[in-house]
Amino acid sequence: MKNHYLIDGIAALLLSLSIGFGVASPASARQTPAYSATERTTASVRLISEAQAEANTTSVDIYTGRSSVIDFRNGEIIAYIQLSDMSEIVYSTNAPLESGGSNTIVLREIEPLVFEGQTTAAVPNLIVSTINPVGISKTYIFDLHLRQAQPSGATSNGVAIVPANLVPARTVRRLEQPESPSIDSNLGQPTIADIANGLEIAIARGYTAENDPVVAQVRQFIALVDSGKTIAAAARETNIALEILEALGDIEIEADIFDGASTQV
Repeated sequence: MKNHYLIDGIAALLLSLSIGFGVASPASARQTPAYSATERTTASVRLISEAQAEANTTSVDIYTGRSSVIDFRNGEIIAYIQLSDMSEIVYSTNAPLESGGSNTIVLREIEPLVFEGQTTAAVPNLIVSTINPVGISKTYIFDLHLRQAQPSGATSNGVAIVPANLVPARTVRRLEQPESPSIDSNLGQPTIADIANGLEIAIARGYTAENDPVVAQVRQFIALVDSGKTIAAAARETNIALEILEALGDIEIEADIFDGASTQV
């Protein structure tokens, strides 16, 4: 039987691979907050602190036939939106930008369109400028990932930008996507979504810094797989060790086990 409590070994492996991860103790890894029913409901979107979202590019998944949101819950009003590739994604807001009351963007996938003179991207980005309550302008960048598989009930439907003190210790959950490419690891067969979630958990827990070069490598690897490359080809192109990907996938699986046990109603 597989040992589901390998967080020490995982963190140590990542440290040995020069990602800059620290070693967490099993006790600290198991300290998952007891969420209320309201908190578990709001976990349908991924909570991102405004500081993290402003400093880094945030990934948003858009599933076929479904809408995803970018919701500013920090008092900021949306002033400007620019979508890099409009051939497969459209957006709307909950209020006209000129009204000064828009704080939510809704994204949807559409059938591909051809616009003369416009280039396309495997992973389009969305640039959003906001104004906070004291009149300071901020700019956020989002990478938009089109997903073909249908999400499970625990899958994020987008992101919410919130003050740092409103981000629970863990807000990402394992995405069940049987059609998604996967790799073999100590704890199972993590998918690309598991690896992406594992990376976010590793950053949130302080195993690695957001600006570590390997973080950029992993995100580039995920983008290449999303664009259609095989796992092996993407790993070669980004020069990322499979051991890193396996460890990140195991972090997500391990965290999912603890969360699943701690959020039963």
